[in-house]
Amino acid sequence: MQFTLSIDLENDAFQEAPGFEIARIMNRLGSRLVDHPDLTSTGATHQGSVHDKNGNRVGLWSVEEGK
Repeated sequence: MQFTLSIDLENDAFQEAPGFEIARIMNRLGSRLVDHPDLTSTGATHQGSVHDKNGNRVGLWSVEEGK
């Protein structure tokens, strides 16, 4: 299995303190994943989007079976 997170850092939310905004997004995603149904279920693909502090969609995450 593989977990992938992709974040586009071109939005205004990343201009002042990009590390802080990345950490905020990752913390929020981590909280969501704790309550997510079984991420390791066979044959399933789990995915979703992440948003910056302004509510803009800036990335995607996924958990997929290995090749």
